[in-house]
Amino acid sequence: MQSELLQQLKTFSFPLNVYAYVLAMEPEGLRYLHYGWFEDRAESIASAQERSTRQLLAWLPAPPARLLEVGAGIGTTLALLRERGYDVLGITPDESQINFMRIRHGADFPVRQVRLEDTDTPPGTLDCIVFQESSQYIALEQVFSRAANLLRPGGRLILCDEVLLGEPEPGEYLHSLAHLKSAAAERGFSLVEERNLSSQAAPTTDFLLTATARHRDDLLRLFDISAEQIDALDESNRQYRRKYASGKYGYVALCFDATV
Repeated sequence: MQSELLQQLKTFSFPLNVYAYVLAMEPEGLRYLHYGWFEDRAESIASAQERSTRQLLAWLPAPPARLLEVGAGIGTTLALLRERGYDVLGITPDESQINFMRIRHGADFPVRQVRLEDTDTPPGTLDCIVFQESSQYIALEQVFSRAANLLRPGGRLILCDEVLLGEPEPGEYLHSLAHLKSAAAERGFSLVEERNLSSQAAPTTDFLLTATARHRDDLLRLFDISAEQIDALDESNRQYRRKYASGKYGYVALCFDATV
């Protein structure tokens, strides 16, 4: 790995630094931070991640539509959208991700360090808002009330994320799929298309467990993290794997249109 990239990854918080490093060590390198959608468990993580981008592109309005990506990650999707002629802005509250994107894509990259709740984008000016594994960190009321405010009438909301399919337990923070759909309807959003990708997304946990074990020594040597932190991360991924297998956790791609 290039020393410059390693130094950038060291600025990421845990466990993002671990995930970014193990992905960067794959043959295709670091392109995305989100889950893959696997069609075959032997498929590479990079190929599985690209599949979600293809679905996202299929649901977008045509360029030069004005888009907002909430949770821009490391900027790969945002850069692709800009290349395709969209008027696009990405937001994230994470300063390390902002710095990474500007180093990788240029100082003029269209990204801002701000939360969705605090963005000053003028009301009714967006054609589409994209949440790619970012909605789980935002209260559902804020997701749909802010989207309803920012989108023009007939605008589109695309949401790809992990969701809770069973009853919540103490300490679980994923949004319930039923509550998510209800919150969308209450704010005037019509569900246009839904894809249940739980079985396709679940193998990502296998990749993370295998990759973390393979690179464990390097992670401990290169990053300011402890063996106990890695052990806890592995246990969390094992729990996620069990909850996917039991049908308690799921992964969905949802496309909504604003009806008001």
